Amino acid sequence: MQWLQFLLWGVLTIWASRSARRARLWSCVLCGGLIVSMGTQLWLLWEVGRFNVNTAVPLHLCAVMAVCSIPMLVFRSKVLHSFAILLGVPCALLALCFPAIADCARPVLMASAFFRLHVILFWAPVFLLFQGLPLPNNPRPVLLGAMGYMAVVSLFNLLFYTNYMFLRLAPAGTPLAWLAMNGTDVYVVSMVMVAMVMLSGLTWGFNRIRRMLPVSY
Repeated sequence: MQWLQFLLWGVLTIWASRSARRARLWSCVLCGGLIVSMGTQLWLLWEVGRFNVNTAVPLHLCAVMAVCSIPMLVFRSKVLHSFAILLGVPCALLALCFPAIADCARPVLMASAFFRLHVILFWAPVFLLFQGLPLPNNPRPVLLGAMGYMAVVSLFNLLFYTNYMFLRLAPAGTPLAWLAMNGTDVYVVSMVMVAMVMLSGLTWGFNRIRRMLPVSY
């Protein structure tokens, strides 16, 4: 299901990017898709009595990126776009490959909303690349922002006994579970190290691409 949605939204994103008029409309469609996807998941959680502090606060990375993607699309924010490219896109792909979908009474509808949200998280910043926003060239601001965000989420988890960002318990069947095999402290440090390597590697690759282009990008 997720890869069919991925292909469909990708084709439509490329098609919409080729016309200024279609691009303006497509920004609205992407924003609407994010809102509907998040709203559907929250409604399904509410339907089974699971709409609470443990599930409904948008503190998971993809939920935060979904919220931030709306002003990113509306205002074409370069700062939010850098976060979306360096953090949102890789994490969206990870979620599509290793989905951790909440249980509910309508699993197909929940899965559809979950996959659509993460597919849009991938294509929204790519769409803005097509519209002329540059690739990020410095990972430090994004890394510092991610570290601050992780600290806030860790404090929230401590105060309310939640598991946002999967900082207290890694979901089974994902690469995070492998990182958590040696204890919580090693798990958290490993996540930070993975983030540093990922951001540095992506930025290095983007800079290489930029130097290969015939014009400055």
